[in-house]
Amino acid sequence: MVFGNWRGGLGAAVVASSALAGAPSYSLVGSFTTPDGAGARTLTSDGRMLTMVGADVFLQDAPLSGSFTRLGGIDASLLNSFGASCVALSPDGSTLAIGDGNFGPGSRVHFVSFADLNGGGAAPVWSVDAASYEAHWHADGRLFLSGADFTDSFVSVVEGVERGGATVRRVVENIVGASAGVTVRDGWVYTANGFDFDPGSGSGIGDVRAFDLGMLGAGGSFDFESDGVLVASALSGLSLGFDGAGNMLIGGGDFGDPAQFGFAAVVDGGAISAALMGLGPAGDADELRLSPAGQNTYSILFNGGTQELLVWGFGDGLVHRYAVPTPGGVACVGLMMGLAAGRRRRG
Repeated sequence: MVFGNWRGGLGAAVVASSALAGAPSYSLVGSFTTPDGAGARTLTSDGRMLTMVGADVFLQDAPLSGSFTRLGGIDASLLNSFGASCVALSPDGSTLAIGDGNFGPGSRVHFVSFADLNGGGAAPVWSVDAASYEAHWHADGRLFLSGADFTDSFVSVVEGVERGGATVRRVVENIVGASAGVTVRDGWVYTANGFDFDPGSGSGIGDVRAFDLGMLGAGGSFDFESDGVLVASALSGLSLGFDGAGNMLIGGGDFGDPAQFGFAAVVDGGAISAALMGLGPAGDADELRLSPAGQNTYSILFNGGTQELLVWGFGDGLVHRYAVPTPGGVACVGLMMGLAAGRRRRG
């Protein structure tokens, strides 16, 4: 499925004024600690972190607190020995999705009712065979998942998430590389190439592409390498998301490129909008780099409850908090074609 870079009805590009000035400034305002062994993490709507420690689910007692309480857990035999690969809470707060940590054929996602985490024994789950590397719940209740089957990496969507009723289908295929993060915003699904196994052929490490969900039929799928819009290229796309101002958040690291390691990236939302309108991917000038604790691979999440960015390094129990600046001013209207010449891919 091949489609153009311009969305229907756009006669002129409307780009946020911040696109002209690069990514905004964020300030480090504090930190909190997570339980020992904390792995996959997500956030509740009121701004508390929820994390997996083995097969147990821990919830932060209050936003910004370093105190966590065990809510309950699932049967440890349902997870890989390395623990859950991802955890995500549904928009209505009723259902937790937990990736089993396995990759390739046989990987599963386990669903548990939040109310069943009662602090006692293992909570009952219902499971589906699906990719389970990273997960993102859409506001409409669909769960998007990245993963691989040893022939290529892909993104799937789980629809009708309920006991005995869930269906799974692929929406993006043929990522010539490794799985990476996945997120959805304003009708676009975003994912990245997490590792380029064949440099010089196809997409590169950290290439983030966007796919218009409005053009996805009931039985179709996108080809990562030939469809969609290249919007940015940074790190390895280990984690993907957006803050409340529309800036893209990218985590991970390219171990083969020292210039793409040791930070989390915030890519200006105006530059992402420009890319979606055919003006080329965001460049280095559109990117802010956050490195709170030196050389490490970082994950990054936007906390809508506290309006902060949360950044932590691999194996680090300290979560760093960045204040998000107030969204800036007036939009610029025009074709802005000059932006295209100023954008360049890394590499």
